[in-house]
Amino acid sequence: MIQMRISKIDQTKKQAKTNEKALANYGKMTYIICRVLIMQITRTYHVASFSILFVFACVNSSLA
Repeated sequence: MIQMRISKIDQTKKQAKTNEKALANYGKMTYIICRVLIMQITRTYHVASFSILFVFACVNSSLA
């Protein structure tokens, strides 16, 4: 009975670690995509509009 509970806890811990890794990878991807987008935007638009978009992108990624 106790053994079953322990293995259940281990599974939950493993799942949590996997979720953390997935979240970290997702964060890296969004960061890279944002950087690329920002680089494209800075080439075409003025710095003021770029900074507004940058803040917007950061807020968006933190909410997601």
